Amino acid sequence: MSPSSFNFVDAKDKFTASAVQALTGKSIKPLISIFNQIPGNEAEKKTTLDQALRGVLGDLIVEQKARCDDYLALIYLSIDGVTEGICSATAPFVLLGDVLDCLPLDLCDKIFSFVEENVSTWKSNSFYTAGKNYLLRMCNDLLRRLSKSQNTVFCGRIQLFLARLFPLSEKSGLNLQSQFNLDNITVFNKNEQESTLGQKHTEEKEDGMEVEEGEMGEDDGPAPSSIPIDYNLYRKFWTLQDYFRNPVQCYDKFSWMTFLKYSDETLAVFKSYKLDDMQASKRKLEELRASSGEHVYFAKFLTSEKLNVSVRAGFAIEFFATLQLVLCIIAVTDKRRTDVTGSAPLAIGLSVGLGHLTAISFTGCGINPARSFGPALILGKMKNHWVYWLAPMCGGIAASLIYDFLLYPQTRNFRSRIGILVHGPQEEYVERIGEENNSPGPSHWPKQ
Repeated sequence: MSPSSFNFVDAKDKFTASAVQALTGKSIKPLISIFNQIPGNEAEKKTTLDQALRGVLGDLIVEQKARCDDYLALIYLSIDGVTEGICSATAPFVLLGDVLDCLPLDLCDKIFSFVEENVSTWKSNSFYTAGKNYLLRMCNDLLRRLSKSQNTVFCGRIQLFLARLFPLSEKSGLNLQSQFNLDNITVFNKNEQESTLGQKHTEEKEDGMEVEEGEMGEDDGPAPSSIPIDYNLYRKFWTLQDYFRNPVQCYDKFSWMTFLKYSDETLAVFKSYKLDDMQASKRKLEELRASSGEHVYFAKFLTSEKLNVSVRAGFAIEFFATLQLVLCIIAVTDKRRTDVTGSAPLAIGLSVGLGHLTAISFTGCGINPARSFGPALILGKMKNHWVYWLAPMCGGIAASLIYDFLLYPQTRNFRSRIGILVHGPQEEYVERIGEENNSPGPSHWPKQ
């Protein structure tokens, strides 16, 4: 009698029901039992069970009633399945990736704690080869979602986890060829007379550097380090970068002693300042949730809340970004021209894209006062905001003058231009008045 053929749909339904039963009883036995009962080869059954587990996880996520413990219980189930030989070795990592992709960051933090606690499991022979690329991709995806300023600790935990996961023989954990970028030279001020460090920087705190809850203010900080924060510390700190650029020079005794001295002094200063207070950050997050509900949204604006360059440079960047945009709009919409072909909206869109690619890293690329005013008003950051108004206006005016007088000059004389400024374009004015009065046009129109 020939063996029964494998039915994927029927097998998946059975595996799904057994997975739910296994989650309820917190035991792998129902899955092992149904795995042995279903006909077919092991590869087909493992693939089907993997799909069934992903389906159960998807149902838990869609219902939005499950807790992190329910997701973790399913992942534990898949780990036991790999150990028992009924799941593919990649199944736990696929489930982890699905969970982290679908959950908000506060829940991802709890899931990642599970990942950290089981680093010894991921490094075992059963999982490491199959899952290392999944874990690396999962961590990189998390780092893309996290903010280095808002989620500093979480980002550090991910980096430490990767350092613990990959051995020194792994290319992801070590530069095997020991190649150093010797061209990466750090340029810093080596003239002490030009330095402003050591002056009364505490009373001239830069606007916008507000002390958040959980950060150290001027009065509640720890005892300062005995090493003054002056030009000498500045020079020593940036001199260290040369040793990181070319570590081979540390084999020299004098260079090594210099590196140790400078690094000890720099670390002593850092240790004297508190960087973060996790409890205060958590309290602040709870206050936000209490005031705005369960979900906390952090708005992201394209326009920077403050200039990342000097005021003059910011003005110039906004001026030229607006100039090229307005120049493009005038050129592609000029009805007098017959040499303009192609899509005008596409050209304008490319001009907007060019402006953003050029200016967004420096000023946020306003090029529209209304667009810049909204985020600045919400955030309450109005310092130097006049740049986002005056620069686009000047850029637009300059673009119209350049186009009208240099690139595609009008043939009318100055008097005619004043008439256009007062009454509008001549053709439209004649047509409008002619329709109202059945006359060829106004007699007072200035003749050329």
